[in-house]
Amino acid sequence: MVISTRDAWKSAEVRFLAVGIFNTAFGYLAFVFLYLAFGTQVHYLIVSSIAHVVSVFVAFTGHRILVFRSTRPWLEEFIRYNVSLLFSFIIGLLTLYAMVEFARLSPSGGQAVAVIVSVVVSYVAHRYYSFRR
Repeated sequence: MVISTRDAWKSAEVRFLAVGIFNTAFGYLAFVFLYLAFGTQVHYLIVSSIAHVVSVFVAFTGHRILVFRSTRPWLEEFIRYNVSLLFSFIIGLLTLYAMVEFARLSPSGGQAVAVIVSVVVSYVAHRYYSFRR
């Protein structure tokens, strides 16, 4: 059985995966860029926080339009989206800290691990809270 790209795109999970890959790459590269630019002057957890803020706007747009195809008022969803991300963000910061301080990874390596953990947490939060119907 052959499934076309168009048919696959009808699945919210496939759309989430595609948008998630883009958002993950964008967020990680934002962190790496900011860390390379300011890492000697600014603590890596602050760099991660700034990268998170920058990435939220891109991620929200992709999730709202492409993944969940929401037509509800955007401000209400943006607030819920950020509340959902706050939990994921805290989990990510804790993971980053643990990877750098205890596992002795570089901040970029620790961020890579933190991203994986955060993706799982954010999908569940967005599916059942941010963009619930």
